[in-house]
Amino acid sequence: MTSAPVLLLSGVLAAIVFANPFLGLCMTIASVPLAQTLPAVPLASSATAFLGGLTLVSCLVGALMRRRVVFSSRDGTYGWVFAFGLASLAGLALSTGGDPFQGLYTYGQLVVLAWLTNQLVVTRKNAETLMVVWILIMVVTQVVGLAGFDFSVLGRENRLAGPNRSPNELAFYSVSGICFALYFLLNARSVLSRALAIAVLGLATMSVFLSGSRGGLLVLAAVVFFAMSSLRTGLVRGLRFSGVLLLFLAVLLLTTNFNFDFVPGLVRQTRQGVADVAAGRSSDARVRITRWGLRSWGARPIFGVGFGTGVEAGAFSGNPSGRNASHSSYLTALVETGIVGLFLFCGLLLATWRNLSQRPPEEQRSVKRRVELNWAWQSVLVAWLMMSFSGDLFLNKVLWVTIGVGILLRTRPEVLGDPAPVEEEKLPGAVAAPPSLRP
Repeated sequence: MTSAPVLLLSGVLAAIVFANPFLGLCMTIASVPLAQTLPAVPLASSATAFLGGLTLVSCLVGALMRRRVVFSSRDGTYGWVFAFGLASLAGLALSTGGDPFQGLYTYGQLVVLAWLTNQLVVTRKNAETLMVVWILIMVVTQVVGLAGFDFSVLGRENRLAGPNRSPNELAFYSVSGICFALYFLLNARSVLSRALAIAVLGLATMSVFLSGSRGGLLVLAAVVFFAMSSLRTGLVRGLRFSGVLLLFLAVLLLTTNFNFDFVPGLVRQTRQGVADVAAGRSSDARVRITRWGLRSWGARPIFGVGFGTGVEAGAFSGNPSGRNASHSSYLTALVETGIVGLFLFCGLLLATWRNLSQRPPEEQRSVKRRVELNWAWQSVLVAWLMMSFSGDLFLNKVLWVTIGVGILLRTRPEVLGDPAPVEEEKLPGAVAAPPSLRP
C-alpha cells in the first residue's frame, strides 16, 4: 500500500478507536495472527503496536476527560509483571550488543496489552466479545489458508502455515479458538449456535492436523484432557445436546474423498519424538538447539544474554552468525533473562493460573451456563503452557491478554457472573406488578 492510503486508513482507525477504545482492543487482538501480512504504519513497528498505542492513548484521554474510569488493582500479579520486567531490562543493559530502548519498547507493548485488557473488559459480554473476535479472525485465516492449500500432498512436507507462515503458531492459535468455541458450544441453547460452534471446532481441528505440528497435536490432546478432567459432567451434559450434529460431521468426513492417511503417521512421529527425547537418544535438531541454548545460558546464568536478543546473538545456533529459534518459551526465558528472569516469569504464570481459577460471586452464578467464563481462558493458558515446550511463544501477545484477563477476574470477579437483578423502586402506595406483566 502507498503512503496516502495507509495514512487515510490510519486516520479512520484512530477515529474509531477514540470513539470506542474497546473496539481498539478488539482490533489489536485480531491483528495478532495477521501481523506479518499487515502493511507497515507510521510511528510503529507493526500494525498491532499501532492499534495498541491508539487504544492506550484513547483510554488515557478518556480518563483525563473523566469519560472513563481507571480501575486500580492491588493484585500481586502486577508485582510479578514489573519484577520480571526489571530483571529482564537489567540483564539487557548488562549484556553486550543489546538495545535497552528496544527491549523497553517490546516489554512495554506486552504490559500495556495486559493493562488495557484489565481496563476495557468491564462486563462478561466484553470478555465473550473478545473470544468471538478471536474465533472470527481464526476462521478467516483458516479458510483463506485452506483455499490455497495443496491437498494432494499431506504431511510434514506440506504444512498449513497461516498468514504468519508459522505452522506451530497457527496450531496454537487454532487450539485457542477451539477453547473459546467449546465454551460457546457447551453454553449454547439454540441449534444454530451449536451448529456454528461445531463448524468452528471442525475447521480449527483440521487446521491443527494440516499444520503438521507435533507440538500442536500434543496441545490439542492436552486441552481435551483438561476439558474432560475439569468439566466432567458439565462436558457430558453439554455435548449430549450436540451429539446429533457431531455424528453428522463424522459421517460427512468419512463419506468424503478427503485423505486422512497422514494422521496416523503424524501421531506416530509425535509419540516417537517424545519417547526419544525423554530417553535422551534423539539427534533431532531441536535437541541440539537446546544444548546450544544451555551453553549460552551457562556463560551468563544470572541475567542471561539479553531480553529479546537470543536469536540475534546466535544463542541457539552454536555460533554468533546463526539465527536458529529456540522452539521453547522456557528455554528462551532462561537464556535471555537468566535464572532470575525464569523464576519471575514462572511466578507470573502461576499467579495467572491462580487468577483464572477465580469463580463468580455466589449470587451471580448462572444455572443456565454449564461452563464458566474463566474456564475458557484457563484452557488457553493450558494450551500456551503445553505449546511452549515445542514453540517459542515467550513474547506472544495472546499470553499477555490472558494475563490481563486473569488480573481482571481476580480483582473484579463480578465480571464473571450475570448482572445482579435491579430491584424496582417502590413508590408510596404503589402495588408491584405480577412477574407476568413486567417488561
